[in-house]
Formats: sequence, C-alpha cells, structure tokens
Amino acid sequence: RSSAPPTEVPGNSAQMSSRMPLCNPNLTDWSRSLRASPLPWRYWHPTMLMEKGLDTGPVFDTCQTEITDDMTAGTLHDILADQTAELLCVTLDKIALGTAQPIAQPDEGVCYAHKISSADSRLDLSQPAAHLQRKINAYSPYPGAFLETRFGRLKLLQGRATELADNKLLPGCFAGLSDSGGLILSCGEQTALEVFKKFILFWAM
Repeated sequence: RSSAPPTEVPGNSAQMSSRMPLCNPNLTDWSRSLRASPLPWRYWHPTMLMEKGLDTGPVFDTCQTEITDDMTAGTLHDILADQTAELLCVTLDKIALGTAQPIAQPDEGVCYAHKISSADSRLDLSQPAAHLQRKINAYSPYPGAFLETRFGRLKLLQGRATELADNKLLPGCFAGLSDSGGLILSCGEQTALEVFKKFILFWAM
C-alpha cells in the first residue's frame, strides 16, 4: 500500500476531504454471512477506502457475481477483474463529484485467510464428491488440487460430482469411464467424481 499523499481534485464533499483518497478495488469476499445462503452462492466484491489495517476500510460500492457449480477460481478471477475495474470507475466518479458515502465494515464475523499451502489442496477421496468438486474448482488453476498416488501426484483442474453405479466400492477406487470418456473415482458417502482427462496433470515425486 502506498503512503503517498492523495491527489488533489476539484470540488468539496460533506462526507470527505476535497483530496482524492486512496481507493482499493478488492477482490475478496466482503460479506462472509452470505456463505450460509443456499446455492448458487453470490460473491460480493467492493471498492473501499484504504486504511492501515488489512482490508478494514469503509466500503464505497459493491457488486456481486453468481458462482455456478462448474466455475473455477480462474474463471471467477477473470470475471471479477472486469467487474471490479468498472466498479472502480463508478467509485472514482462519485469521489470526484463529492457524492461518495463510504460505509464502515462490521466487526462481527471477521477472520484471517491464511496463505494457501500444498497441504490445503490435497484431495481426500473419503469425502463426498460434491465437496471434492468444489475444492477442485477453488484451487484451479493454481495451485491445483491433487491426489497422492504411488506413482506421484495427479493434479486435477476440473471434476464433476456424479452418482456411483456400484455402491459396493470403497472410496478411492477406479469405477470405470463415463460416457464422455472421463475417469470415475469412487468417493465418500457412496458418491463418485468424474475427472476429465484433458484436465489431469501428472508429476512424479
């Protein structure tokens, strides 16, 4: 974050100084309470006034994006980049006109998002396939969710939860090929994960 003084702009505002404040277009989830809402989830991203704290500044404007079941982090990133650029222009216009009204963020529900490690992206096939699908999407394309095998790691960039035809299979077994040629892996709670071969990367450890 820059410590340089704000740029002078014409006009006055009852809410703010006549100087342009440091404004941060933020791509993080502002309202954690929305995570408890039914699917499809909506991802809120704001423009905010910069403070000394980590993303603690009051919020100018927000917009939201619907998260679909097949959306990966990479896809979401590109959508948010375009939307946030447009939102920033709206906010800067309001600041220049003196009509911006930043709203303080609530103190409740704040948590720290730790740095993602390799262990976070490891897949456990004893978990339900729907959970694994979301995890694969969340870590695609980087750092990439992976399965540990005796030959090395399989990095999965896309997968889809499906039904398990043979409910006698234990989690972690190969259950055949799908009609589209994807690999079917048995998972927890008698579910299955379809893995598309063009989205599989392998490297030996």
